[in-house]
Amino acid sequence: MKVSLAGAIRFHPERPRPLTEIYDEFIELAVLAESLGFHRVWLSEHHLAEDGWNPAPMLVLAALAQRTRRIRLGTFVLLLPLHHPLRVAEEIGTLDVLSNGRFDFAVGAGPMDVECAAFGIPRKETFGRCYEALAVIQRFLTEPRVTHHGKHFHFDDVAMTTKPVQRPHPPIFTTPLMGPQSWEKSAERGYNVASALHTPAWRDYAGLLAKHGRDRKDVTIATGPVFVHVSDSREKAFDEAERAMHWAIDFYVQRGLPFPLAPIGEFRKPENAIAYGVPIVAGSPQEVLEGLSVYKNEPFDDLSLQFGHPGMDQRYAVRSMRLFAEHVLPEIQRWQPAAGTA
Repeated sequence: MKVSLAGAIRFHPERPRPLTEIYDEFIELAVLAESLGFHRVWLSEHHLAEDGWNPAPMLVLAALAQRTRRIRLGTFVLLLPLHHPLRVAEEIGTLDVLSNGRFDFAVGAGPMDVECAAFGIPRKETFGRCYEALAVIQRFLTEPRVTHHGKHFHFDDVAMTTKPVQRPHPPIFTTPLMGPQSWEKSAERGYNVASALHTPAWRDYAGLLAKHGRDRKDVTIATGPVFVHVSDSREKAFDEAERAMHWAIDFYVQRGLPFPLAPIGEFRKPENAIAYGVPIVAGSPQEVLEGLSVYKNEPFDDLSLQFGHPGMDQRYAVRSMRLFAEHVLPEIQRWQPAAGTA
């Protein structure tokens, strides 16, 4: 099984820090991930966040394209309804050229209400905008000239010249968390899936693909970000990372999402250590391996793990990744992947 680093560039709002420092620290972790044998770096997107959450993942990935040579680079996720499809297609082509064919494009259809309001996008239009934009982007990346007249976007004989290195285009992943309509549309088009752990519907995806004449072996399914921290013991791991991981969840709780969240101190108890509905895996290398082993026989292709949590001491994050790479990663890489290749 492949293992990827899932990330977001953020500080803890109780301890704000210069953005130059937190961006440098994320790039350090991404470069380290390549040296340690991770398969991919994923980078998310949010806007107007009090913790400085990075709003421009494509720009950061472009910087990483120049600092790395092997590791794949992906958005996880780009909030596509907030973006213009022609501009995104040009950025995909450019980033794939800069990385020499290492870019993966994962999108989400559900920006937060505050983001929709700021960008002037009606919430009820986000699903339609996302999938119409994806269809147009695929055409821009593969066709010499595009004419399109849809509900949200209109183009007349547009020739996009910055084509990607990968053919026919970089792998496209969706995070179809919005319900059956989203899963159906993704299967119809044969998209890869990211953030699968966060909804049980992913288990039915192979059947949906078959319904549309597609084969599961041609599709990659990646888990959502599983929170991980490796230290000398479970207690020490939470001493180092509890406050940071707690804020990562509280960010969404404050925006009305119904994630259970115990207070600091109680949060570390096994029954409370849950992030987005998924158990947090923290402790010694052996404890982390045991915690992640629940995914060993699951039909995933990519285990996406988050190490650098908002506001956590960078020294702890680096040590965690090194311990993981030395003691845990080789075993997980021996697990048989389900099907996908991306």
